[in-house]
Amino acid sequence: MDESEDFVAMIEEYEGTFNKLLNSEVTLDTVLASEIVNRISEQLGKRKMELCARSKTSKLWLNYQNMLKVARSLV
Repeated sequence: MDESEDFVAMIEEYEGTFNKLLNSEVTLDTVLASEIVNRISEQLGKRKMELCARSKTSKLWLNYQNMLKVARSLV
């Protein structure tokens, strides 16, 4: 299984978890603590690092997003 197929499988697994949340079968804390959320976050972090290394524009936008995240947490 290549990387994109693995990511699609993770997203499909997350959709199932999200549907359980919508049906009140699990709590938000349970979903946020789940392994699938951590794996998706890790994959997205890797992809962001690849984009930063390849493109100055990507690096600029990702830094901007991080600055907004910090500002939102301070408000």
